[in-house]
Amino acid sequence: MTTNASILPGEPLRRARPTAAISGLIPVAIELSEAQVERIAERAAALLAARMPSSRDQSPLLTITEAAQLLRCRRQRIDDLLSQGRLTRLKDGSRTLIAREEIEAHLRRRRIQPRKTGSGKSSGIR
Repeated sequence: MTTNASILPGEPLRRARPTAAISGLIPVAIELSEAQVERIAERAAALLAARMPSSRDQSPLLTITEAAQLLRCRRQRIDDLLSQGRLTRLKDGSRTLIAREEIEAHLRRRRIQPRKTGSGKSSGIR
């Protein structure tokens, strides 16, 4: 039988209620210090970071669809930003491309500019 473990800050690893047994596994209970848990977490984060594509592996140019995915919006929103001159269109034959750096700069600008309401008051960051 295997168990779920719960970790509370400052407390050793404790056993929780049993879960369905997995064939071929032997249940083992261990106690870890907070420092050990932290080292395990740091190692896991380093392993995940090594698997993530770095920015140099990514193309510096995006299609409209890729830009929309990065901004998590519809393709029409990117078309609107291009038409408004808020993003720059780069043409490669019939393809429209947008610089990744420009999309990232657009995101940074949106984070620091508060939205204005009809009364002229700021409604927070958008």
